[in-house]
Amino acid sequence: MIYSMFTGFNAEIDRGGIRQAIKKAKEYGFEGVEFFYGARRHEEHPSLDEAREYKRALDDSGMKVTCVSVGATLIHPDKPDELNEADINGLLHLLEVTSILGARLFHHTLFMGFGYEIPEDFTLDTKRELFLRGARIIADRARELGITILYEPQGPFFNGYREFTRLFYDMKKTHENVGICCDPANSYWVDEPPYAIFEELAPHVKHVHLKDYSISDAPSEGASCSFTGKSYITQVPFDRGVTDLSRIANLLKTHSYSGAASFEDHVNVQDPEKTKALISYAKSLLE
Repeated sequence: MIYSMFTGFNAEIDRGGIRQAIKKAKEYGFEGVEFFYGARRHEEHPSLDEAREYKRALDDSGMKVTCVSVGATLIHPDKPDELNEADINGLLHLLEVTSILGARLFHHTLFMGFGYEIPEDFTLDTKRELFLRGARIIADRARELGITILYEPQGPFFNGYREFTRLFYDMKKTHENVGICCDPANSYWVDEPPYAIFEELAPHVKHVHLKDYSISDAPSEGASCSFTGKSYITQVPFDRGVTDLSRIANLLKTHSYSGAASFEDHVNVQDPEKTKALISYAKSLLE
């Protein structure tokens, strides 16, 4: 199994270029990397020529791109009956980048929010088909490129057992090139544990994001309120959070999972020794 640097990798590229970023990932003990972009931040996206430069550097180092992840909101914030053309175009461009990088997995969100309070009449029930229409545009192009689209429990809408499994099966009806990114922490944002989701969808997991949270019923420094307002969430190293990661790992092993695991770990991003210790811990769970 490959363990890949996710959090902090793009920042290393910004600081010192792709080859320096790859060197840093290797110093941390990683064998792979995962890129992250915001769909609408087109100025931050690599051009196709830059992607080719990245690919040469990756090949020279023997480093594998395990996945490209993108934060997107598929519905236009000011025209809620229309797709968000800026994000759709960004996703389509980044699919081309993904293909050049040699990655076969592309994870994107569907709703990261509007940057302001969601209107009361904007609900998943009223916008579900529009979201799915946007997702199918991306999955169509990915299919042409031989890329699998991944979804994870995320945000205020496509989260929790009921809505997330419904999303996946809706997409699976029309596209075989879809799968699951196992992020066992995100459903806490809707105050629901992750186990039912991954008991249901473990056979479809193609990639893993490793992170975890502490949960409390009172605000504290660094904590954020859940979408339901019932709890307060703080990211912690994934060997110290509330998730029973052994239970998640056993689900994956039952279905012979052999993909990559990316570290979405904002706590230890500047500490190579702690990161190496977490890689050892992840291996003890997943292998």
